[in-house]
Amino acid sequence: MARNVLAATAVLVLLGAPVCAWAAIIPVSNGDFQDTTTTDPPTSWAWWGASAGFKGSHDDGGGNYVCRLTNNNAAGTGQQTNVLSNTLSEDVVVGLDYTLTVDGRMTAIDWTYTKSNWLTIQLWDENSMLAEDSIYVLESPTWHQLQIDYTAVAGDSGALMVWLVAKDNVYWEAVDYDNVSLTAVPEPVTLALLGLGGLGLLRRRRQ
Repeated sequence: MARNVLAATAVLVLLGAPVCAWAAIIPVSNGDFQDTTTTDPPTSWAWWGASAGFKGSHDDGGGNYVCRLTNNNAAGTGQQTNVLSNTLSEDVVVGLDYTLTVDGRMTAIDWTYTKSNWLTIQLWDENSMLAEDSIYVLESPTWHQLQIDYTAVAGDSGALMVWLVAKDNVYWEAVDYDNVSLTAVPEPVTLALLGLGGLGLLRRRRQ
């Protein structure tokens, strides 16, 4: 059955017909921040560099937890960036199209002083940042969805990592993140090649 589907998909791709390719969901441990076994940092997440001690898992009301980051003199170092990272169980695969989505919003300890905030997410491999998405938010607690679309290329290697960032803010500002999700889909050319392989297997089987 799977071989038939793969072969049919290859034919459709080669003919230029629209095809809904399969999308593999890559697990992001505690991506909804509901596991509060540890809260600072949240379970399965780690502070990067000097970042530490800034809220972590935060009860948003009714037991619904989110990730809250502040960056006002992070970890007492005078730096203006606070980062949580999550190293995934999957390695980056060349030729896959990755989509990372995260919900984010501006929040504050004191709205009297809060003016603006950056929401920033990043996708990394073991060596470097692969892609980033940022939204500049002005005085609004409304949730926004950030999204990264990235095709892995030669040279990308090692475990995938998700970074949640609070940066370049002033006064008593903070950001909340929630619902971290990562999917991977083959490029059409890669999908077609896989399908051709499936066609070959079908022919051998019939012979």
